[in-house]
Amino acid sequence: MKKINAFKKQIEDYWMNGFKEEYEIENLICEDTDFQDFHHKMGEINNPDDFWNFYFKLKRNNDFILSKNLTIFQRTKATQFFILYCGDAAMHWFFVQAIDALEHDLYIPACSTILNGIEASLRITIHQLEKSEDISNLSCYQVLSNPLISKAKDFGLPTQALILPNEIDFESKLTSRKANRINVEIVRIRNNICHGNLTEYINTILGKENAILTPECLRELALDLVNVSRVWIYYLGMFRIDKLLHGHLRSGL
Repeated sequence: MKKINAFKKQIEDYWMNGFKEEYEIENLICEDTDFQDFHHKMGEINNPDDFWNFYFKLKRNNDFILSKNLTIFQRTKATQFFILYCGDAAMHWFFVQAIDALEHDLYIPACSTILNGIEASLRITIHQLEKSEDISNLSCYQVLSNPLISKAKDFGLPTQALILPNEIDFESKLTSRKANRINVEIVRIRNNICHGNLTEYINTILGKENAILTPECLRELALDLVNVSRVWIYYLGMFRIDKLLHGHLRSGL
């Protein structure tokens, strides 16, 4: 247990490395107000939540048509978060690529990639718990669904982290039976977007005769999915460390 707890702290310490120095640099370079348009200050970061609060404040800034970009350091920390807490390249690349997509305002690829990443992380973890660490022969049938999430819950995985904003009936949907099954939001959204149905995101604010659908219509969804995934991956990472499944635990980072 001491080794496990020490490793959890090691991951956070490793990820937190550099924030103090970056804060000091920000205070120096941002004295020049002209530079502030190119370097968006994080301020002091003391934990992962501080960073992600900055991230969403930056990305949800409605003063701009397109979201502001991260600096190289900030982008590295966003992607490194998923690399460290996933602990497996077969999972973390989905989330890394989603962050990269958002930096180029590619909202549709970002959404589909995050949804695939959540599905992969569930399938891989359940496979390892049920069978073995060898993930070369994952089931073709256990896709993201209510039953898969229910199975994950039975194994003790942190499925509460998969609740979307304003979803108040997650548990009742999850326990709904086949004839009257209602998919939880993460499953419903996955079934639509990953199967090519974007009609839900058509913007009719100017009336049906002026309806539009652009990738920006999925911007808020993409950010909601990043928020869900960063919470999911953090708690899944803790679970995988406790179960000795985390790849970095064996390699010692």
